[in-house]
Amino acid sequence: LHLGDGPRGLELVRRCLDETELPPRTFHPTHCNRNRRLWEEAKALSKRGIYVDITAFPADDEGLTAAAAISDWLDSGLDPARLTCSSDGGGCLPVFGPDGRVAHMDVGRSSSLCETLAELVAAGRPLAQVLPMMTSNVSQLFRLSGKGVLTPGAGGPQAVRQPQGPGSNGAIERPGQHSAAAFARVTKAEKGLIWALVHHPEPALN
Repeated sequence: LHLGDGPRGLELVRRCLDETELPPRTFHPTHCNRNRRLWEEAKALSKRGIYVDITAFPADDEGLTAAAAISDWLDSGLDPARLTCSSDGGGCLPVFGPDGRVAHMDVGRSSSLCETLAELVAAGRPLAQVLPMMTSNVSQLFRLSGKGVLTPGAGGPQAVRQPQGPGSNGAIERPGQHSAAAFARVTKAEKGLIWALVHHPEPALN
């Protein structure tokens, strides 16, 4: 469910939960961090069993960054498995001028997921705590067997990131199915970050 800034917020989702037999997992509203009122509504409804998605786009004065939203979710004691983070990669991001008209059109980038993850880890969040919101939480919600996890036999895409010296971004992409032997080699990489992203990361990201 793509959400805007309308005053009704998540009212229709609340009505569906109250008045129909649709299970809560059916609802997966996105862009929930676009303003704080909507964010608080989404947090409250997550306690009724819905899944909430936040978008890793630049936040304005009304919204929260993806990293700030994830931190707030965790600090609020909400179920980490019910939060996903998406990039809106390739989506249109209109930029409005002071007169309310579209000044120019930007485009969402999948690299925003990597930037959000790096920000959270730099702030002291354990990688194992925040990475699932971009990987395994997504695959479990959409019932994508063998996706979003790094295990022998699991399907790609996969990107392995390992530092290779000064000035190197160390990004290596290995899409496809992973054998047990390849998995064993990957797990031995020291000081490397292993990313098994559902949304394919951009290889040139520093």
